[in-house]
Amino acid sequence: MRIGRFHTLPVWTIGSAGVLLGNRHDHVILPAHEAPPGLSKGDQLRVFVTTDSEDELTATLHQPAGEVGDLVMLPIVDGNDHGVFAHWGLPKDLFIPWKHQHQRLVPGDKVLVYIALDNADRPVGWTKLVDILAAPTDDLQVGQEVSLVVYGYNDVGVLCAVDNRWSGILYTDQLHGRYRVGEALTGYVERIRDNDKLDLSLVPVGRAGTEHATDVLLEALDASGGFLPLTDKSPPDQIRRRLGLSKKQFKKAVGGLYKARRIRLEDDGIRRLDR
Repeated sequence: MRIGRFHTLPVWTIGSAGVLLGNRHDHVILPAHEAPPGLSKGDQLRVFVTTDSEDELTATLHQPAGEVGDLVMLPIVDGNDHGVFAHWGLPKDLFIPWKHQHQRLVPGDKVLVYIALDNADRPVGWTKLVDILAAPTDDLQVGQEVSLVVYGYNDVGVLCAVDNRWSGILYTDQLHGRYRVGEALTGYVERIRDNDKLDLSLVPVGRAGTEHATDVLLEALDASGGFLPLTDKSPPDQIRRRLGLSKKQFKKAVGGLYKARRIRLEDDGIRRLDR
């Protein structure tokens, strides 16, 4: 039975201390005060398996903010000489030791936390994500769609956790708008560098990216009556604000549509011809 995960388990035995879930070889107790009325042997319950205040295995019907391996935004509610505690939806708060913290945390902070297990198989939190996120593996491919969670910023862009496993960056020219820590995005792997760094994109890359940019441009032309005041001399920021595309993506889409005679290039913009 995996600690820090949800499980759907059968009722095995009902007693005064609680409900024993599972089977003879693998079981956990749901405390009596959490047991719903009318339970019978064989009924199925979806529970979260964790450890209690005595570090004993226990089940709960409470819904935590996430499971082991998840990144979630949590409030810091208390602290002691060894670290701080984050409220994650269970009676027992999630402990974050000092050595796991990216900066000194205090009650009142709200931070992005990676849920893990410590050496004693107890749920524990990390905010120093550089120690958690690994180097890319062979199953990660350029062009692959991935889930992103923003976890920080630097001088060149936004740092993201990729599928909660790796670290990558969205460069400034990829961005359209402001992104907050903890925000979830859908992205794409644009490049895997020799130093194991990942470059990310918010739009598909390669052929799929060109097709996406073409669709975006055609939709924008339709929405604006068939004309857009954008040219190959337009500033990248203006293109990004209007279309959510980089200038390179814009120029590729324009080139393809022009060759297909679907647009006309004018001095002050682009006009659609096949409407």
